Amino acid sequence: MNEQIKNKGFIRNSGKITLVLLLLYIAFNFLTALLVNPPSQTSTALIIGGAKSLPLMLFIPFILKKAHYKLYAWLCFLLILYYCWAVLNAFVPGIGGTIGMVECGLVIVLFISSMMSARWSR
Repeated sequence: MNEQIKNKGFIRNSGKITLVLLLLYIAFNFLTALLVNPPSQTSTALIIGGAKSLPLMLFIPFILKKAHYKLYAWLCFLLILYYCWAVLNAFVPGIGGTIGMVECGLVIVLFISSMMSARWSR
């Protein structure tokens, strides 16, 4: 039974799915930093987006190498902090709340993907 589960495509590609979702979330961080700040402060927005995305970027080389399953567990721990931040942003009135809700959904999907990748790569 366990061998049948491991042969499914989504299980074999769980690391790739996590990587794509991680890159999507990093791009979302940069995009929201550019949207929230005025156009005259583009460099400031890029610095904010980079600072917010730097801890996530550290996981990319290890996911590409198909590293140990504990890496995905550490990514899950980090994503809990991003989830807390997203929930706080979701209660901001206006466009900030909408961005927070979308960010909350992205973090949840990335968390589940990373959690299942940790489980399936053991």
